[in-house]
Amino acid sequence: MWIWCGEICRELDIDAKCQIQAVTFAELQPALEGGQGEAVIAGIGTSSELRQRFAFSRAFMKLPARFAANRQAMGNALSVAPLAGKPVGTVSGTTHEAMLKAFFPKLETRSFPSRDVMLDALKQGSVAAVFSDGMQLSFWTAGSDAGNCCALIDGAYFSPALSGRGAGDHEPQG
Repeated sequence: MWIWCGEICRELDIDAKCQIQAVTFAELQPALEGGQGEAVIAGIGTSSELRQRFAFSRAFMKLPARFAANRQAMGNALSVAPLAGKPVGTVSGTTHEAMLKAFFPKLETRSFPSRDVMLDALKQGSVAAVFSDGMQLSFWTAGSDAGNCCALIDGAYFSPALSGRGAGDHEPQG
């Protein structure tokens, strides 16, 4: 990240007076509006209103949706095809639920009220797999909360139409 910050300073031709300061997410917009900074690196969702007030870069980070599977339920078959006929969890009302239904309409989907409830179901084996944010799933499967129950399945899924084009997205969503 510090490399990006240095590049921003060079691009804005402010190397001599460039300072990098961490602020809370809630302070970002007021700081820019108050002239306390020239640029922000953060995953701010864009809107027409924000685009009128601020200039946005092109998307700088794209986060995929991923499957994580229960090792006991899936055995050595850690791929999407063996999920046919097995329940796959997702969080109700999320972009990931919409992506799962759009990309894999034949899979048996079980919706959960929250991420924690969904991950508990995966850990207990009441669903064979879940479909959710790939970064969060990678940390969870590798962490102690998962208890080595689960693993990521190959594949990363992106949908600009459903989840945007990435952090810093400057294109209007249709």
